[in-house]
Amino acid sequence: MVRIQLDTAACSQLRGASGMVELCDGAGRVIGHFVPEGVKHGLPPTELVVPLSVAEIERRRQARHGRTLDEILDGLNDERARPADSR
Repeated sequence: MVRIQLDTAACSQLRGASGMVELCDGAGRVIGHFVPEGVKHGLPPTELVVPLSVAEIERRRQARHGRTLDEILDGLNDERARPADSR
């Protein structure tokens, strides 16, 4: 990890943050994000808007459909094995 030492003014601003902070250059372009110590890691920031309800996320998590990774890879291998003119 790279360590960057900040001036006192920047430290004061960051210490006052209660959530994720966008760090911008002088032109206003985002160069990164800062998450203060003590903010729970592993949870999305409170500013993040999730377009799905908790119930919908759980429903999708429980739904078992689609193909396994092995089935997907087998299908890709089958595609590669076919001559180009038959695709």
